[in-house]
Amino acid sequence: MVTDNRQFIVFSGLYGSMFNPEAPDIDDLLSTIERLQGEKIPLIITSDRTADEVFSTVQRMSLKGPLIVESGGAIYIPEDEFSVEFNYQDTVENYKIIEFGVKHEFILEKLADLRTHNGFKVLGLSEMSPDQISDMGLLSLDEIRAAQARRFSEPILFEGDADEMHRFHAELEHMNLRCISRGNYHIITGDHDEGSAVRFLVQLYREEFPQMQIITIGLGDNFIDAPMLHAVDQPVLLRKPDGKFDSEVGKRGLRFTKNPGHLGWSQAVNAIIDDTEN
Repeated sequence: MVTDNRQFIVFSGLYGSMFNPEAPDIDDLLSTIERLQGEKIPLIITSDRTADEVFSTVQRMSLKGPLIVESGGAIYIPEDEFSVEFNYQDTVENYKIIEFGVKHEFILEKLADLRTHNGFKVLGLSEMSPDQISDMGLLSLDEIRAAQARRFSEPILFEGDADEMHRFHAELEHMNLRCISRGNYHIITGDHDEGSAVRFLVQLYREEFPQMQIITIGLGDNFIDAPMLHAVDQPVLLRKPDGKFDSEVGKRGLRFTKNPGHLGWSQAVNAIIDDTEN
């Protein structure tokens, strides 16, 4: 929104942060999104998921802004989002794609090397059949197809103790790769994160609105959102449904919501914009 010389930009995690497909009532969320669109405040979704996974929710909620997907591996920018020129590497439907990540094939090649030469017991999601994944009870067949449409990252199954995982991380670093890990969740990416993609987009908005003061707001609920939260002016950590906060995000400079999910999300967005305007 342009208020005097201020332009707000909102970055947000999607699943668990602003959207829960099982939530019975998201009117407050839709109302806030409508406010952002009416006041021309860009809303940028950030996710570790693929573009295919995110598209269905984006279309359902009529979101129109850029998408940061695969943990910052790429930015999907709607064709009409900027009047300033910028370099991009690909296009799909009505999006221009800026690529930060290494190619998915490179990641799979390195995983194979780590199995063969280092003895790691690791298997990528893309190396599994849909039936194997379905038997694990985690995803439906449609969700599996979208999750396997990886271009810049690879979720993995890893068998080994903490020492083995530490050694695995070290070997990946030598290959200029990263592993995001928590518990049984692991995903391999290139040397990038959501924060680097956020900073790139913010610079584009500064060029688009050179006379404006850009004010960035970020909302997330877990450690995956941390790089994005640490790259914005007003970071907001959302309360979990159990009333707790993710301790791995850190606390410095964060604003905390009273309520979890989309209700806390909506309250925080409106409060920050209203407080800044006054």
